[in-house]
Amino acid sequence: MRGEALFTRAFVHYGEAQVYSEIGRVGSDSKPGIPIRLTSDYTVVSQRGTVAENIAAILKDLNEALELLPATSSSKVKPSKAAVYALLSRIYLSFRQYDLAEKYADAALNLYNKVTDLNTLDLESMSPFPIGHDEIIYAVYSRNGNLLLQTVANVNKTLYGQYTENDLRKKAYFYDKGNGHIGFKGNYPGVFSTLFFGPTTDELLLNTAECAARRGDLNKAAEQLNKLLMHKWKSGTFIPIKFADKEKAINLILEERRKELSFRGLRWSDIKRLNQEKGREVILQRKDDSGNIIAELPANDSRYYYLIPDEVVRQAGMQQNIR
Repeated sequence: MRGEALFTRAFVHYGEAQVYSEIGRVGSDSKPGIPIRLTSDYTVVSQRGTVAENIAAILKDLNEALELLPATSSSKVKPSKAAVYALLSRIYLSFRQYDLAEKYADAALNLYNKVTDLNTLDLESMSPFPIGHDEIIYAVYSRNGNLLLQTVANVNKTLYGQYTENDLRKKAYFYDKGNGHIGFKGNYPGVFSTLFFGPTTDELLLNTAECAARRGDLNKAAEQLNKLLMHKWKSGTFIPIKFADKEKAINLILEERRKELSFRGLRWSDIKRLNQEKGREVILQRKDDSGNIIAELPANDSRYYYLIPDEVVRQAGMQQNIR
């Protein structure tokens, strides 16, 4: 139980730090992080630690949980060593510490490596993924994702256009609304009303592929990517990928990462880490139906970090994020 509690606390702290702090950004160690509350005493006033203190607390919880949890779990809602390794890989990838991200992804895959074959699912269904399917290592569901659900959100048409007809993710993830827009249906928990943010084997295979490519091991990069994609394409149509150029390999893996992990809560941290790489910066734009830009978020803008709620600042005297 203590291991489960430590893992859960680390998971939530890391998620909140991604939203409210500059965690993962070069030179951010001394910048304000989130409050790390380690007591149930409600009279203790919350104060922001530094990013470095946040990282230390999160990693301390995970390292202790690693000693307490079983290798794998029979329940998708209970954490395990595989889940801890997977979360560590996710964290170090967002920090651009690719050697450690690869190390922990490999460790997780050594314990659990099942991949869901899309050829076995009913892709015409509006909820094609069964609850607790093979790819899930630890189930984490959102509670307030209504703005992104099927009947509301419209999928970026440029992203949708990247899937070929033999790529089964096109049917597994999306549907044509019939009004000129594309909707998202591929919620990983197989539930219409919620989104999925937990660690999975497809995320880990993409982590190891990217990290291997970045250190120049193109054979491993291709091998890991092929292990994933062979289960995502129509049977008999997938041609294994081979890499001969490091930069092209990284770029292709990043494209596949975006296509595979859509609506999983990972794109935000991916954009922030890629914004620190020359030539891979992402400028976010919102356009109206006529294609006119109505909002823009440049790379490394301070608006990548949400403002602390005003009521929290008022009651705790907490330092607000700059704008």
